[in-house]
Amino acid sequence: EPSVSNSDVEQSKETNQKISDVVNSYKGLKLMTPEAVFVNPELAMLCVGASKEAVEHARVAKGPHANCSVKIYMNELAAKAFETNSSYPVGAIIVKEKSMLGYRSKTETEWQGTGDGVGGMVKREDGFDESNGNWEYFYFDDVKSIESGKMKSCIECHQKARDSDFIFGDWSKTEQDNGHGDNGYGDNGYGD
Repeated sequence: EPSVSNSDVEQSKETNQKISDVVNSYKGLKLMTPEAVFVNPELAMLCVGASKEAVEHARVAKGPHANCSVKIYMNELAAKAFETNSSYPVGAIIVKEKSMLGYRSKTETEWQGTGDGVGGMVKREDGFDESNGNWEYFYFDDVKSIESGKMKSCIECHQKARDSDFIFGDWSKTEQDNGHGDNGYGDNGYGD
């Protein structure tokens, strides 16, 4: 079983699924994006590939998921809330598989900054972290080492989506167009 370490956190309440259980079973959740969605299609569609500088600039403007493609999974509670534009109930689970698209090296002979990771959110009971929507976050690129809890980097970013229960994205209403307009993330470019 994967080990889970909490960062800046008190242990989450056991009234909902443990993060390790979510990690082990998320592929069985509802896939909301039938194909991977480019978070920054303008970078993904460059004929020559993105430079390190372009990727760094995109991360400053758009957040840590810039220059990635994502697949979004939700349990039924989250999917129903998402599809009806309502608040997410306790027990809602959202998982994002992230594939880093990388950037060309200075010599342009190899790609750097590639890799995969999985992040997600679980809606916890009132009192878990009320000022941040009671969401518990998690992330891993190696299932043997999962970071979870009130993760500062996730919280800072998701504050920008406070008005939508700290959730970014609108993939159910806008189809991905492979970089020729709106990719369903609106202006923020985040994937969850």
